[in-house]
Amino acid sequence: MSDTSNESGYPQTYAKCITVDRKANQRVVDDIREAVNDFRTIDIPAMNKIAKFDEGDYRTWVTDPIRKRAVYHFMEQIGELVNRLHYKRDMDLAEKDALYEWGQPTALYRLIRNLMAHNPHRVIKFPGMRAGAFKHLYLAITEAFARLDGIVEMLKLVKV
Repeated sequence: MSDTSNESGYPQTYAKCITVDRKANQRVVDDIREAVNDFRTIDIPAMNKIAKFDEGDYRTWVTDPIRKRAVYHFMEQIGELVNRLHYKRDMDLAEKDALYEWGQPTALYRLIRNLMAHNPHRVIKFPGMRAGAFKHLYLAITEAFARLDGIVEMLKLVKV
């Protein structure tokens, strides 16, 4: 057998394809971690005088700059992430349950939180994404929402 094939009969380039796929999945995971880490940089002491927001309408979240830092900033980060993955990582939005349009949330906070934390596969689809990378995505989203819930509860914004 020639050196261009391995024992299974597949060309040697097959292994390279797997490597590229793993690197692409790792970039997805890195993007998610970056978004979660960006969210963690929110200055909590600056939110001491924050008032309650109307969770029924995401547009009211931006009326107070401090309030925006607490919740809307997080949604911007996730929306940014979704758009970056969509355009740079060949990710498709699940149209039926799409919650973002050009990085802006288009649904109620509670719906976004529940869908992304408990059913991320309904919000975004990664063609051919490996189970391990999807698990990283799920854990990163869950961790980010747990952090958000902690801030919301601590500041008594809404009952979590």
